[in-house]
Amino acid sequence: VPVPVPQISVKRRSWSWQQYLNEQKAEAAPPSLFTQSCPSRRTAFKVGMKLEGIDPLHPSMFCVLTVVIGCRLRLHIDGYSECYDFWVNADSPDIRPAGWCREHRHKLHPPKGENNSTPTG
Repeated sequence: VPVPVPQISVKRRSWSWQQYLNEQKAEAAPPSLFTQSCPSRRTAFKVGMKLEGIDPLHPSMFCVLTVVIGCRLRLHIDGYSECYDFWVNADSPDIRPAGWCREHRHKLHPPKGENNSTPTG
């Protein structure tokens, strides 16, 4: 007899770093205070570049991602609040170039609010 597994819902309240700084009347620390340097190996990632990758909160889902910050990549899941942004190293196995899901016939979840009009396999 299969045992039912309870569904756990992970809900986050929308949170904004910029709003937090404004409310606290604070400023973000300047990048010069952080001594860890970017890897010497140059990456092809540019701010604004689109990628496909695994949603850290839903590891079975590939989503459309946008590079927000450079060498250690801050990624934004398109269609969602910035509170879901996350960080990965440029060599992470969890990110792929745009078009990878179609090429490998893997389901790509479209940004929230958009229809998936292109087949992924």
